Amino acid sequence: MITALIMLNSKNFPNIHFFFLRFSSISQIEVPDSVVKAVPTDGLGISNSDEDQFGFSYLEFDIVMQSMCQLFYKNEVGGINTALTALKIPEEDMEKVKKILRRIKSSAFKRQNPYNLFHPIQPKTRTTGLESLDYYLMLDQNT
Repeated sequence: MITALIMLNSKNFPNIHFFFLRFSSISQIEVPDSVVKAVPTDGLGISNSDEDQFGFSYLEFDIVMQSMCQLFYKNEVGGINTALTALKIPEEDMEKVKKILRRIKSSAFKRQNPYNLFHPIQPKTRTTGLESLDYYLMLDQNT
Protein backbone atom coordinates (compact mmCIF):
# COMPACT_ATOMS: atom_id res chain seq x y z
CA MET A 1 0.00 0.00 0.00
CA ILE A 2 1.40 3.40 -0.99
CA THR A 3 0.21 6.64 0.59
CA ALA A 4 0.71 9.89 -1.29
CA LEU A 5 0.34 13.34 0.23
CA ILE A 6 -1.22 15.62 -2.37
CA MET A 7 -1.11 19.41 -2.10
CA LEU A 8 -3.55 21.60 -4.00
CA ASN A 9 -2.87 25.29 -4.44
CA SER A 10 -4.58 27.03 -7.33
CA LYS A 11 -7.17 29.69 -8.04
CA ASN A 12 -9.81 27.09 -7.16
CA PHE A 13 -8.01 26.37 -3.88
CA PRO A 14 -6.75 29.75 -2.58
CA ASN A 15 -5.55 28.12 0.63
CA ILE A 16 -3.25 25.16 0.47
CA HIS A 17 -5.16 21.95 1.02
CA PHE A 18 -3.65 18.57 1.76
CA PHE A 19 -5.19 15.18 1.33
CA PHE A 20 -3.98 11.61 1.25
CA LEU A 21 -4.52 9.05 -1.48
CA ARG A 22 -3.82 5.36 -1.08
CA PHE A 23 -2.62 3.16 -3.92
CA SER A 24 -2.14 -0.56 -3.89
CA SER A 25 0.71 -0.28 -6.40
CA ILE A 26 2.77 2.43 -8.04
CA SER A 27 1.31 1.53 -11.44
CA GLN A 28 -2.06 2.95 -10.36
CA ILE A 29 -0.60 6.44 -10.19
CA GLU A 30 0.18 6.48 -13.93
CA VAL A 31 3.34 8.55 -13.66
CA PRO A 32 5.17 8.76 -17.01
CA ASP A 33 8.44 6.82 -17.23
CA SER A 34 10.26 10.04 -18.10
CA VAL A 35 9.34 11.42 -14.67
CA VAL A 36 10.09 8.21 -12.77
CA LYS A 37 13.52 7.83 -14.41
CA ALA A 38 14.41 11.55 -14.41
CA VAL A 39 17.78 12.45 -12.93
CA PRO A 40 17.44 14.96 -10.06
CA THR A 41 18.83 18.35 -11.05
CA ASP A 42 18.55 21.97 -9.98
CA GLY A 43 17.27 22.85 -13.45
CA LEU A 44 19.89 25.55 -13.98
CA GLY A 45 21.96 23.53 -16.42
CA ILE A 46 25.12 23.89 -14.32
CA SER A 47 25.73 20.15 -14.34
CA ASN A 48 24.08 16.92 -15.38
CA SER A 49 22.66 16.13 -11.94
CA ASP A 50 22.51 17.11 -8.28
CA GLU A 51 24.89 14.26 -7.52
CA ASP A 52 27.50 15.74 -9.89
CA GLN A 53 27.32 19.02 -7.99
CA PHE A 54 27.37 17.40 -4.54
CA GLY A 55 30.25 15.03 -5.25
CA PHE A 56 28.35 12.13 -3.68
CA SER A 57 25.20 10.16 -4.40
CA TYR A 58 21.89 10.41 -2.57
CA LEU A 59 22.44 6.83 -1.41
CA GLU A 60 25.85 7.70 0.08
CA PHE A 61 24.29 10.73 1.77
CA ASP A 62 21.46 8.64 3.24
CA ILE A 63 23.83 5.96 4.52
CA VAL A 64 26.12 8.46 6.26
CA MET A 65 23.30 10.53 7.74
CA GLN A 66 21.28 7.55 8.95
CA SER A 67 24.36 5.87 10.45
CA MET A 68 25.40 9.02 12.29
CA CYS A 69 21.85 9.71 13.51
CA GLN A 70 21.53 6.17 14.86
CA LEU A 71 24.74 6.52 16.85
CA PHE A 72 23.65 9.84 18.33
CA TYR A 73 20.09 8.62 18.96
CA LYS A 74 21.42 5.70 21.00
CA ASN A 75 23.90 8.00 22.80
CA GLU A 76 26.73 5.70 21.72
CA VAL A 77 29.14 8.52 20.88
CA GLY A 78 30.08 11.91 22.26
CA GLY A 79 31.21 13.77 19.19
CA ILE A 80 31.87 13.70 15.46
CA ASN A 81 35.34 12.13 15.69
CA THR A 82 34.16 9.31 17.95
CA ALA A 83 31.20 8.72 15.61
CA LEU A 84 33.51 8.49 12.59
CA THR A 85 35.74 6.08 14.49
CA ALA A 86 32.75 3.97 15.56
CA LEU A 87 31.55 3.70 11.95
CA LYS A 88 34.98 2.41 10.86
CA ILE A 89 34.96 4.44 7.66
CA PRO A 90 37.78 3.48 5.28
CA GLU A 91 40.40 6.19 4.79
CA GLU A 92 39.66 6.44 1.06
CA ASP A 93 36.01 7.36 1.83
CA MET A 94 36.74 9.83 4.62
CA GLU A 95 36.87 12.93 2.38
CA LYS A 96 33.49 12.08 0.87
CA VAL A 97 32.00 11.51 4.34
CA LYS A 98 33.36 14.86 5.53
CA LYS A 99 31.84 16.50 2.45
CA ILE A 100 28.48 14.96 3.39
CA LEU A 101 28.83 16.18 6.98
CA ARG A 102 29.63 19.69 5.75
CA ARG A 103 26.44 19.56 3.65
CA ILE A 104 24.39 18.48 6.68
CA LYS A 105 26.02 21.18 8.80
CA SER A 106 25.37 23.91 6.24
CA SER A 107 21.66 23.09 6.14
CA ALA A 108 21.12 22.83 9.92
CA PHE A 109 19.46 26.26 10.02
CA LYS A 110 16.58 24.84 7.98
CA ARG A 111 15.76 22.44 10.79
CA GLN A 112 15.71 25.06 13.56
CA ASN A 113 12.05 25.57 14.33
CA PRO A 114 10.86 27.69 17.26
CA TYR A 115 7.75 25.54 17.55
CA ASN A 116 9.30 22.16 18.29
CA LEU A 117 6.88 20.53 20.70
CA PHE A 118 8.02 17.56 22.70
CA HIS A 119 5.82 14.58 23.30
CA PRO A 120 5.05 14.20 27.03
CA ILE A 121 5.21 10.39 26.99
CA GLN A 122 7.85 9.77 24.33
CA PRO A 123 10.55 12.41 24.86
CA LYS A 124 12.84 10.95 22.18
CA THR A 125 11.48 11.76 18.77
CA ARG A 126 12.42 10.49 15.33
CA THR A 127 14.60 13.60 14.96
CA THR A 128 16.55 13.20 18.22
CA GLY A 129 19.54 11.67 16.43
CA LEU A 130 19.57 14.41 13.79
CA GLU A 131 19.27 17.12 16.45
CA SER A 132 22.30 15.63 18.22
CA LEU A 133 24.20 15.37 14.93
CA ASP A 134 23.45 19.06 14.20
CA TYR A 135 24.63 20.00 17.69
CA TYR A 136 27.94 18.13 17.42
CA LEU A 137 28.55 19.39 13.87
CA MET A 138 28.18 22.97 15.13
CA LEU A 139 30.75 22.26 17.85
CA ASP A 140 33.19 20.57 15.45
CA GLN A 141 35.59 23.02 13.81
CA ASN A 142 36.91 20.48 11.29
CA THR A 143 33.68 20.08 9.29
